[in-house]
Amino acid sequence: MKKSNNFDCYVKTVHNKPASCAVNKAYIEFNEKQDFPFVGCIRVFMKMPEENGLSSNDEYETLTSIEKELVSYTEFSQDAIYVGRSTSDGMRDFYIYLDDYERHIEPIEKVMSQFSEYEFELGFRPDETWDVYYRFLLHQQDHN
Repeated sequence: MKKSNNFDCYVKTVHNKPASCAVNKAYIEFNEKQDFPFVGCIRVFMKMPEENGLSSNDEYETLTSIEKELVSYTEFSQDAIYVGRSTSDGMRDFYIYLDDYERHIEPIEKVMSQFSEYEFELGFRPDETWDVYYRFLLHQQDHN
């Protein structure tokens, strides 16, 4: 499977708070979604967000490094796809679609251990229709 990058960035409102999002639009017409039925969210709690809850310049380099490491992990793995991120309310969420989440927990925790000064949470759930991608990141109401 060839992984592509076509990121679009925009600002929206999530739970009445400003949010910035970046989404990889290369997967809009992706035909292998059924092979990646789980979505994972790696939530990083920022240390110095702006007053509005978005990221500050003070954390730009570290947040970019975290994202690069997660992207590298998904590029190395044939069973994980990085599709985007959202930033709001002092948190940055990175979204990855997976074939099976259990065997990805330890490697993702290993990636995050490089940034031990940051608290993070991992969450996984079934998402066979890629609702997080289409409805949240792309903000599309209807998709198939």
